[in-house]
Amino acid sequence: MKLRRLQFSFMCIFLFIWCIIKVMDKKYEGMVLMSNVAENLDLIDALSLVLQDVNKKKEQQMQIDDELAKHHIPRGRFNEILIHNERLDQLSQEELTLLTIVVHKITDDKRIDPKSFYSSREINKALKYEYESELPTFPYTIVNVIRTGKTEFITAMSYKEIVGWYLADMITYNFKCQRLPIEKATKKGKVTVKPKTVKKSVEAIADKMLKGDFSTDTIIFNILVNGNDKIEYDNGDLTIYEGTEVDIIDGWHRLQGMVRALQIDPNLEGYMNVSIKHYTLKKAQEALGQFNTVNPFDKVLAKHYNEKGSERNIAKRLMDDSALEGKVSIRTRVDKKLGQLTNIDVLSKSIGTIFEIKNDLEEEMVFEHLKRFFGILLNSYPEHFKTNILAKSKEDWLNHHNTFVGYCVIAKHLYDNKSLSVESVTQLVNSIDMSKDSEYGTIMKEQGNRNSNQTKDLIRKFFEKQVKGTEPDGNVTIDDLIN
Repeated sequence: MKLRRLQFSFMCIFLFIWCIIKVMDKKYEGMVLMSNVAENLDLIDALSLVLQDVNKKKEQQMQIDDELAKHHIPRGRFNEILIHNERLDQLSQEELTLLTIVVHKITDDKRIDPKSFYSSREINKALKYEYESELPTFPYTIVNVIRTGKTEFITAMSYKEIVGWYLADMITYNFKCQRLPIEKATKKGKVTVKPKTVKKSVEAIADKMLKGDFSTDTIIFNILVNGNDKIEYDNGDLTIYEGTEVDIIDGWHRLQGMVRALQIDPNLEGYMNVSIKHYTLKKAQEALGQFNTVNPFDKVLAKHYNEKGSERNIAKRLMDDSALEGKVSIRTRVDKKLGQLTNIDVLSKSIGTIFEIKNDLEEEMVFEHLKRFFGILLNSYPEHFKTNILAKSKEDWLNHHNTFVGYCVIAKHLYDNKSLSVESVTQLVNSIDMSKDSEYGTIMKEQGNRNSNQTKDLIRKFFEKQVKGTEPDGNVTIDDLIN
């Protein structure tokens, strides 16, 4: 009997303790929940303040958008949050955590340090987050397509459909078949490239679309022929398969106008004529050079895309497959801060004038020769052409963009004599005085007194006399060259 009473007493004590523990757990959970809610409220307030600063900095906006896109968050969604901060409340816990992490990473603003709001576990979980999108994917079938040629199609697509492609990264802005980009050099020397977008044009287009005043226009996509492309056309249906690159080659501002208009009014209805090509990069560039666009192209760029000939082909190949990659400007201006040395016009005209190429075999031989020549040249004088371009440009004329006319003369001399080597290149370059106060320096200083073609012709003649050793008294004067 005593044993039973003792057991009963222990059981009562146990139940009492268990009840106390449960009550304390519930209170703790409630406190944690309230704490999380309070933290989120504090975070949203802080994040809203930071986003007000970000709203003034386009570069940071693009960087944040790029980071979020790595988690498959649609492009443009961050811009919606910038415009409508109240949408922060609508984000899931993981999305809010990820946004905080990304905005802090780009801005380094201490007010939203994720560690002040989240545990390491929550941060790691957010970094693994992948947005499940309802956006379109390849393979994708466009209906009601008319085939107008072997590699040309025409159709109409809604604003929402086109913008859906853009937000799903199904449309590529291919810098090799587009207008001039904006290039900036960071303090560390890294060059960033982004599309040149005229904000006023975008806003004007969006405004007309929202008012229903936008005249139906045609934008041009190119399904790039690059070996990975696959399409099928059957009875009005054009199917584009995964792995295929679709470039926008005309209509970037209209596309951005559609994106902007749908951000303001997600229910906006509208249609755009779409011309679809199936071209190689070279053919797309040639086609682009013919298009008449509202925002005009640089004249050198238009020639770069539209002009044909052996010299132009060689220059383009050197830009993509030689030591000159990234060092030849496709606009008139040469920016040494970006590591550029000359422009496409100087290079291609010099090759054409000096080498006088007659057939495809000579074109191939000259390309291979110039590829090796410029590889030797740039690596023999690394400070002038690679590591200290801007500073060296103030000391002499070695890396002036028009001096590349002279380098083509040296290359032609070595081509004719079949004597291309490190020693032969450096010996010839070192034998020519290109200091600021030299005879060659006089030609360069007087460039403003002549037109550009006359200056280049003088440079060509000067270098020809130097490499051939035909100067009568050991010195070449400007009067000799003119006469």
